[in-house]
Amino acid sequence: MILRVRMLIVDLAGLLLCLGPLSPGMLAEGATGWIPARWDGGPLEVVRRAGDKALADNAAARQAIAQWYDPATLDLLDGTPINCLLVTFSAGAEPGVEKQQQLLVKEYGRAARKRGIALLGLVYPGADPEVVASASDEAQLAGLVLDGIFPDGAGFARKLEAAFRSRNSTAAVIPIAQDPAAVRTAKVPLLAVEGVKPDARDLADMGIRAGPSAQP
Repeated sequence: MILRVRMLIVDLAGLLLCLGPLSPGMLAEGATGWIPARWDGGPLEVVRRAGDKALADNAAARQAIAQWYDPATLDLLDGTPINCLLVTFSAGAEPGVEKQQQLLVKEYGRAARKRGIALLGLVYPGADPEVVASASDEAQLAGLVLDGIFPDGAGFARKLEAAFRSRNSTAAVIPIAQDPAAVRTAKVPLLAVEGVKPDARDLADMGIRAGPSAQP
């Protein structure tokens, strides 16, 4: 008897970290060797996606996202070259939710670093630069990635950098380029560019089947 096994390919948004024109000595330690992947999750990610009707109608998906920063999910990276994760960190949400998220990321980061994996916090418009810089240092993140269009544009990144400098922190501040052409003119040590985001595929729907181990 053929057993039909349903498997999903994990959907990881591609992300390319590009070196800017500044000296590599100004980069966070190990940054030149980072192979990153987006790793959205936690209760803040559920709140951030509150307008997503498909997610609102899927309790199992909401629960999976909320619990994504269980250290066991790091096992999914075994055998891959990925050594840097972009994790949901701040989106200007209700302070209690932000604090819960950041404590969760702190514990997750501790487990990740034991595996040689760096964590970068994803920051969205609405975040407070002083508060998020302090939380980033507390969580021992390697840096923060700015995703979205911030009201004061590059001013938010400058405020974050100043907040880190005031703490003698070497954490990186990495904007995600809205226009790939910005890579050529960027005046920052690191710039992120979104890569191709593969869709999740059901392998059974692709004609891939699995049988009992005794079956030839």
